[in-house]
Amino acid sequence: RSNETLSASAEREKVWLSFSDEQRKVLRQRVELEFYRAPSSWKWYPVNLLRNMALRGCAARAQFAMTVDVDFIPNTDAYALMQQHVTKLLSAEATIGRRALVVPAFEAHDRVLRDKDWLNELLGSKSELTKLYLRDKKERKRQTKRTQAAVWPFDQKRSATGHRATNSEQWMKTDTPYRVDYKWGWEPYLLLRAPFPEYDETFVEYGQNKVMYAYELLAAGFEFAV
Repeated sequence: RSNETLSASAEREKVWLSFSDEQRKVLRQRVELEFYRAPSSWKWYPVNLLRNMALRGCAARAQFAMTVDVDFIPNTDAYALMQQHVTKLLSAEATIGRRALVVPAFEAHDRVLRDKDWLNELLGSKSELTKLYLRDKKERKRQTKRTQAAVWPFDQKRSATGHRATNSEQWMKTDTPYRVDYKWGWEPYLLLRAPFPEYDETFVEYGQNKVMYAYELLAAGFEFAV
């Protein structure tokens, strides 16, 4: 165990040294690095075990945590907006149990992602996102199943159920939080209040792990607000 701890410390320091002095100063205030060395007999990536390591780390120092994949970019004012809503939505008693705050997720066309100015506008403005989405909706008859869409709900083209329950169109039309009902296959990104429910670590590699997490929250009495 002492050798494993020493090895993890060395790996952690190696990662830190890959950043500049200025970057390290900021990152050490905001980022906690954890390492897990899987047994050599393991063949599958322990995705839910690693998620739980992150949640336990958050529980040690934070009252709230957001579940999100590493390849997602939050909007520029996400932290401030969450601070506005989180206390009221997650501190108040839900009707059937605890509450989870759903964070809508979207995809953008490559032409948006490659244009720095356009991307900055998209990340900084709900109205810009709405305009790009509604423009596509208006032109849909001249297109084929959103093949030329600028913005659309995440995973909509591959999975009809993954984020449909979020009702992203309602979110774009209102600034008032609303409750949504769970639908099978839903895998939303969530903001949660401690104590954080953990993921089922028997799920490994890829597929259905976030789906089961949302289902387990429903079974535990959670309600969902967007």
